[in-house]
Amino acid sequence: MKQLKHVLLVDDSDATNAMNSYFLRRVHADADIHVAKNGRDALKYLQTPNENTGKLPNPDLILLDLKMPVLDGFGFLEQHQELFPIVPKEQVIVVLSTSMNEEDKKEVARYKPVQGFLHKPLTVRKVEEIVTNYF
Repeated sequence: MKQLKHVLLVDDSDATNAMNSYFLRRVHADADIHVAKNGRDALKYLQTPNENTGKLPNPDLILLDLKMPVLDGFGFLEQHQELFPIVPKEQVIVVLSTSMNEEDKKEVARYKPVQGFLHKPLTVRKVEEIVTNYF
């Protein structure tokens, strides 16, 4: 199984981010996990070069919530697509949402870098499935 090196969690809930970080570390103990509380902060992070290397962050996995203040998941996907028209093939975006709305799933499927749509909560098994299915 591929080991994730860098994960970006995009969710406005501190409790969800803590839980997701816990499950990710259970499977990928050495992963660098960055948290953004909304889509705008996530985009800013992705556009800010690392102080040491000068390179832009390139997370292996972005776990994205849909319902957030400031800039929601759909807004993030729209702007991400504009800012990064060519997404590295090793970067995977998985929507992790409480939404049971089939229209949300259809809307998310329009965005090329989105590989999956999972329902919260994240579990160790779901982390393993993400890596097995998308990497």
